[in-house]
Amino acid sequence: YAPVAVGALVEVNGAAQADGSINATRIEVKQGASASAGNYLSLRQPAVSVSAASYERETSGSSIVAAFGANLATTTAQARTIPLPTTLGGVSVLVDGVPTGLFFVSPTQINYALPNGAQAGAAAATVMRGSEVVTQGLIDIAEVAPSLFTADATGRGVPAGSALRVKANGQVSYEPLARFDAAMNKIVPATVQRNGDRVFLILYGAGFRTAANSDGNAANGVAENVTVMIGGVNAPVLFAGAAPGFEGLDQINIEIPVQVVAGQNINVVIQARNRAGRLASANLVQVAIQ
Repeated sequence: YAPVAVGALVEVNGAAQADGSINATRIEVKQGASASAGNYLSLRQPAVSVSAASYERETSGSSIVAAFGANLATTTAQARTIPLPTTLGGVSVLVDGVPTGLFFVSPTQINYALPNGAQAGAAAATVMRGSEVVTQGLIDIAEVAPSLFTADATGRGVPAGSALRVKANGQVSYEPLARFDAAMNKIVPATVQRNGDRVFLILYGAGFRTAANSDGNAANGVAENVTVMIGGVNAPVLFAGAAPGFEGLDQINIEIPVQVVAGQNINVVIQARNRAGRLASANLVQVAIQ
C-alpha cells in the first residue's frame, strides 16, 4: 500500500461510546480512484486468543485455545470428527501459517487446537474465510501453562471432573463435584463424603502434558512434575497428561489426603514445572470435602 495522503477517506466501523469515542472493530483507509473498486486497506479488531479452560492469556502446545472477536464466522458449527477438521463453517485458523484443528466456530468465538510442539513465545493466529483474512492476533505460548476447566465454564469455582471412590472391598464409584444451588442460582461444590474410603479427584484441563516426563514412566504421564495442594496439604498426583480419546484435553488424577480438613470451599492449587524448574500455576478451583 502507498502512504496515505491528504484526501484519503478513513472509515471507522464500531460502536459509539458515551464519551464520544468509537470502539472500533474495523478501520478502512480508502484513497484515490481505486477505492471505488474495493482496493483499500482494512484494519480489523484483532482476535484475542486465550486458554479455553481458564481464559488466561498464556497457553501451551497441544492445548485448547479460545479466540474471541467480531465477525469471525458467518455461522455456528461444531466439529464432530477426530482428527479435527482444519476448515469448519467455511473458516480456518492458521498458527504461524500452519492450519490447525477446529473444535467450534461462531461469529464471536472460535475454539481451536494449538499444534503439538508449538514453540514458546508469541505466535500469530490468523482467521481466514476462504482466501480472505478476517482478522489476526497474537498467542502467548509458554512451555508449560496448566489450566483447569470449571463446571460453569467461567474458569473459576468448581472444577470440571468427578470424584472417584474406592472402597476397602475394591468397589469403585464416581460422584459429582458440582451441583446447582437453586436458592443461590449458581453452581456450587457438591460435598464429597470420605467415609473412610480412598477418594480421588479426576480433573480436566489443558497445558499439563508439555511438562517434562523426567522419570521415564509413561503410565503416570508427567505426574512427577505436577504438584497439588488441597486445603494446604500436599496431595499425591497419580497421573497428569493427555486425556484418552480427546484432542487437546488433559487429565489429572489426585488422591485426597486424609489430613485435609473438612470444608465447603477448599482451595485446590495445582502447579506444573517446566524443564528449567519454573512452576506455573493453574487457575484456582474449590471443592467441598467431609
